[in-house]
Amino acid sequence: MVSAGWSVGPISSLLLSSHPTSLVDGTQATQVNHITTHANLPLLCTAHEDTIIRFMDVGSGKCVHSQVGHVDSVSSLDFSPFGDALASGGHDGSVRVWDVRTYSCLQDIMAHRRKGDEGVCCVQYHPTLPWLGSSGADSVVKIHS
Repeated sequence: MVSAGWSVGPISSLLLSSHPTSLVDGTQATQVNHITTHANLPLLCTAHEDTIIRFMDVGSGKCVHSQVGHVDSVSSLDFSPFGDALASGGHDGSVRVWDVRTYSCLQDIMAHRRKGDEGVCCVQYHPTLPWLGSSGADSVVKIHS
């Protein structure tokens, strides 16, 4: 599956195996900063400029949950390869880990200092080890275990 979002438009997904492009989220209210899909669940999550994280069911194309993810823009998302956790990075400088079943915050790490209007630029789980990396506008890369 390939997904795409625009600064002022809907999120679209293309299932390369059999289906044409399908509309996943019709909101045009805010800029999409990042899109990620879960490896095993039919779940797509989006990070938005307006502080919101949206959880969407890939099968139905409907938003199943949305919530405030950070105090400032949500800049990056990544699913853990080890379970039901989603990491998010925000321009408030924090990295948060979420339970995708309950939508609750499991961990809140003040990881990076803001520089200008940006804080955390990217979060990424290691594919085989229980590590979460983050990079920030403060020019620092951190590994969280």
